[in-house]
Amino acid sequence: MLESTLQRDASGDEPDTLKRELQQLRSGVAAALGTLPVASISSDTRDALADVLRELYTAAPDGGTHSAAAWALRQWKRELPVIEPTPTPHPQPLSPQAGRGETKNPLSPSAGRGAGVRGWFVNRLGMTMLEVPPGKFTRNDDEPDAKPHEVTITRPFYLCDREVSLDLFTQFANDPDYPAAEKPKDWKLEDYTKQFSPTGDCPVQSVVWFDAVLFCNWLSWKEGRQACYQRTGEKMKFNGDREEEWDVWNCDFGRDGYRLATEAEWEYACRAAATTRFAFGDDESLLVRFGYHVNNSKSQAWPGGNLLPNAFGLFDMHGNVWEWCNDWYGAYDTTAFDDPRGPGTGSSRVLRGGSWGNPAWHCRSAARGRNAPSYRTNSLGFRVAASPCGK
Repeated sequence: MLESTLQRDASGDEPDTLKRELQQLRSGVAAALGTLPVASISSDTRDALADVLRELYTAAPDGGTHSAAAWALRQWKRELPVIEPTPTPHPQPLSPQAGRGETKNPLSPSAGRGAGVRGWFVNRLGMTMLEVPPGKFTRNDDEPDAKPHEVTITRPFYLCDREVSLDLFTQFANDPDYPAAEKPKDWKLEDYTKQFSPTGDCPVQSVVWFDAVLFCNWLSWKEGRQACYQRTGEKMKFNGDREEEWDVWNCDFGRDGYRLATEAEWEYACRAAATTRFAFGDDESLLVRFGYHVNNSKSQAWPGGNLLPNAFGLFDMHGNVWEWCNDWYGAYDTTAFDDPRGPGTGSSRVLRGGSWGNPAWHCRSAARGRNAPSYRTNSLGFRVAASPCGK
């Protein structure tokens, strides 16, 4: 399989299949290099391979290879090249030869993309947004009475390669140029927060759903984009530590700003085409390589990018911190096959991914969580999504 793939031209007769094969080959090779003990490779070979990884990191057309190369370079303690921000979620040009069928090397970053573009970008704040292509997956929550059904994501979207960091959220909360009324009411950087996210590159936690929404709007503002979330003018109360009125928000998916992923988008991105319980298979003993959970977390969250990414290049989709989704929680609508966005209202928002404090079962691709959007805890954070053209 590998030999035949190496011998095939990137401009062959099966562009979609070949593109996937090339992406899998590149990302697999990059990740495999990161597992090699540095001492087992000669200095000259190591330097040459590091140069290849740097090229894949900066110019690979797919997020899977980009993230795998970054992970490998970090394992080798090599500094990552600087990537200039391109704060528009549109594919960016690669080399002049990219997509012209001029390369015969399937490991070349330009092989297999097709139009000289790349499916990821880095915004002004240094966040890497990875393209998630359209596709299908079978939704099944592993409950005895569950009715599996096929869900289609009809449009590409972008998802951040990692959860929002403590440093970035603190920058938002302390931004002197942003209105205080558009910032979190109760979130504070305290010793309690630092206990579970001890460094600034760890994911932020102890954020309510409303904090995540406000952050998305701030990020859209920083990037010169249209805010996806607007207040409806209504208020809601949620049972919790206290009863307090909260604004009701609407997400406009037709806008080009940042937002939370829908539950269907989240699971589709987590699976990355896998049909198994985890993105890497069914063997939960392998989770220690991909996600922080109760067996390897040492009772805290960890910086994004430490463990292996999934095939789409996303880190920590299993474990580290639970992630807020846009949807209200409810029973799956088995008649909503295309781009489902959940119930119109509810009392709880969806949580996905599991956390550093959970066993592997709660970190499965299909595992669902829920809580009131006003709920705050030390294992709950979020990551951001965006649409290429709104919609």
